Amino acid sequence: MDKLIAFTNKTEGRDKFCKAVQYGARVVKWYLEGKDEELKARFTGLFNNMKTARKLFRLFKSVNEYQKIMNILGKGAQSQTDIINAASRLCFLLYWFFDNLVVLSSVKFLNYDAKQMNKYGAFWWLCGLILGQAVAFIKLSELADQEAALRKKERNDETKKALVQIQAKKFTEYLNIIKQAGDMITSSQAIELPAKFGFNFNDGAVGMGGFVSAVVTMYQLYP
Repeated sequence: MDKLIAFTNKTEGRDKFCKAVQYGARVVKWYLEGKDEELKARFTGLFNNMKTARKLFRLFKSVNEYQKIMNILGKGAQSQTDIINAASRLCFLLYWFFDNLVVLSSVKFLNYDAKQMNKYGAFWWLCGLILGQAVAFIKLSELADQEAALRKKERNDETKKALVQIQAKKFTEYLNIIKQAGDMITSSQAIELPAKFGFNFNDGAVGMGGFVSAVVTMYQLYP
């Protein structure tokens, strides 16, 4: 119970829980299409209102990304991974900026075209995710090299401990790849990218992608 309370007290933890509810509702409303219109309307309302609520809590989140970029660049000499990671965070900074314009326009505080702002934001979101995938694959490659070098050494407690740590890091990167892939379904559909290749992701696929991403992140954040 203490761990659950600690998790829900985290802003990011609450957001991802709400994200799971939001995208879970999207899957259910897709499933109920043509079966139970009254129940579908309830889940549609849950999805739409949860989406707006999450956007309101993400106001000024670009500041967080700016801090992440400064932390990366402030390390001194940057590796290839650092540079790509910084570029990814810059894309997310722009994503949050347009995401804020979307919700502020939706509540009539600003007069921008919310649909167009959403497309701009989704474009930068997708770019950030693609760069994030690149970071994850580079890290996996580096970890594979480290693991291969360790396996050539004499097996002792120190090398065994190092191998366990490498496996844990690899597992983290696998999770990052999965959750980013889920969000790539949502972001690519938002900018109508699949249509350029002759297909579209339906609400079920988009909802499942977002739901999986949320659950994976919740697992990573859980104490």
